Amino acid sequence: MPRGTRLSSEEESSASALSDAGFSVKKTAAQLGRSRCVIAAYLQDPDHCNTRNAQERPRRLSSRQQREIWRKVSNSTKSLSGICAELSLSVLRTTIWRTIKRNGNIERAMMRRAEEILVAANNKQYRTMKELRLAVVQAGDAIEPGMLENLANTMPSRLFELISGQGGPISY
Repeated sequence: MPRGTRLSSEEESSASALSDAGFSVKKTAAQLGRSRCVIAAYLQDPDHCNTRNAQERPRRLSSRQQREIWRKVSNSTKSLSGICAELSLSVLRTTIWRTIKRNGNIERAMMRRAEEILVAANNKQYRTMKELRLAVVQAGDAIEPGMLENLANTMPSRLFELISGQGGPISY
């Protein structure tokens, strides 16, 4: 497998000219300061000497499948195996991960744990939302009917006071 630098266009033309002049590969290589192998390879096939062969393995995912993955991942919190299952791909999770990393616009990060929601009212901690709802309903039932009627009757005046105060605090 060649590891050196390729011949420049000047070196190619010099190697062709020296070869046409009757120089051997060894003398041409010494004249140009390059190895015999690179000169011999160029002289055998000058048209394809500097072309690179496709050396990497073909990808497991087509470009269409990559775009589908990027589309699914762009605004989702699904796991890699969840994405793989949803698109019914038969590849490893690491392949999906590398595909996502290949797209510079998408950044995946670990999700942070949500803070624990505390359900509290009236200086009391409730264990569930159901208990809190029950406490709110009981507090609503404890309000006297006369108080509710008074609030309903004074609603127009309180709204007028609110509007004239341009949404500021009112006194009621």
